[in-house]
Amino acid sequence: MNSQDVRVYLESFFNFEKSASVAFFPDVFKLKRVEHVLGLLGSPQKDMVFIHVAGTKGKGSTCAYAAHILKEAGYTAGLYTSPHLWDVKERIRVLSPGGGGFARPGLFEGCIREEEFCEIFRKMKPVLDLMTGNGALGRLTYFEVLTLAALVYFKSRRVDCVVLETGMGGRLDATNVVEASVCGLTPVSLDHTHILGDSLVSIAREKAGIIKTVRQKVVVSRQAPAAEVVIRQRISDVGCEAFFAGKDFSALDVEEAGTQQTFVIRGRRSDYMVTTELLGRHQRENAALAVGLVECLAETTQWKVPAEAIQKGIAATSWPGRFQIVRTDPTVVLDVAHNPDSARALAETVQSCFPGKRIVLLLGISRDKDLPGICRQLTQISREVIITRAGHPRAADLDNPDIREIFRGQPFFVSPHVREGLKMALSRAGKGDVIVATGSVFVVAEAGEGFLGGKAADDDPR
Repeated sequence: MNSQDVRVYLESFFNFEKSASVAFFPDVFKLKRVEHVLGLLGSPQKDMVFIHVAGTKGKGSTCAYAAHILKEAGYTAGLYTSPHLWDVKERIRVLSPGGGGFARPGLFEGCIREEEFCEIFRKMKPVLDLMTGNGALGRLTYFEVLTLAALVYFKSRRVDCVVLETGMGGRLDATNVVEASVCGLTPVSLDHTHILGDSLVSIAREKAGIIKTVRQKVVVSRQAPAAEVVIRQRISDVGCEAFFAGKDFSALDVEEAGTQQTFVIRGRRSDYMVTTELLGRHQRENAALAVGLVECLAETTQWKVPAEAIQKGIAATSWPGRFQIVRTDPTVVLDVAHNPDSARALAETVQSCFPGKRIVLLLGISRDKDLPGICRQLTQISREVIITRAGHPRAADLDNPDIREIFRGQPFFVSPHVREGLKMALSRAGKGDVIVATGSVFVVAEAGEGFLGGKAADDDPR
């Protein structure tokens, strides 16, 4: 199988990331199916150490922080996240103390190389094909196949620890086939309601499903009251040890300076003065959660994670598309905010970093999201709006009276394509203005192509 063969083969599996609706949730997602295939592949997950993170917001950033801390402490960390911006290989990374390997310089350190990716699928394909006619367990999904590939790869690389981000939910997510030493829960909010349920209670119940054994340690970010009740009940039912933001760990004393922020993380073992280029209060909370996860892992494994490793790891963490400033004069910010809570966090960060600046909003949202809820949060900061849509099956048409009404009184434009919308924004923004491209990972991927070296880098919108 060459690169093209692998991509075509992957796309032959049902990909819920490209579908706005998934019916019969329990039938689509079956852990028994993934467990069965793992057995056929030699159970690569056995005897590996895992940190497993679920939640609605901040999962990827938290996982990236934790993996970088482990790398700086001298351990080899596997990192599995989703979705990707440009290339599916971005989801599968190995961060080694000695270095190496980039999908794009400075963006996705340790990304699986193309030849390794193809080799993994050459080995897996005969086993995966056995599932095609398995009526009892059903056909594998795109995300399940990638999860299997990641576990096989991490086993082959003999990593010390794997940091796993759930794809959706937790209880029935493909990543939940592992037994994690430490679980983390980032803030839970309404998202994927057509699959996970339309209340915080039902969504929190799915997320908390990664908590499974009394041997685990659980680290929990600040939660809405309804979600926290569910999570605490799950912890009580399982009987494991748990630590909570605000009580057992926290982020304090922030100082923002340009494109970075410095603050203190109060952990259970020590206080850590850290600096990160990831901006916003939510990133401080993500970093504090990552420190809590690593502290728990160190206690469980007896590994040594010195304060210097925590400081260097947080400083080294890059997470593209998360309030990422890719240009100045005018400033261009890319952020993947795709639900009302993440849009609110984006608005708060814009107000904190760019007080008094005129904001030109380039907005495209997926049609299965809370479009009015997202727009109401962003109208707090926008002074001019350019509505666009990504070239993705889930992209919504936002040129409708309801959306126009939310942004009433602001200059309102429509561009059918993200790149054209970005050029329009650049032409309309003054030197001191700020362009914020947001609404989905797909919009950010397309807007960032020319700035960050994506597939369309030969046509730089600048």
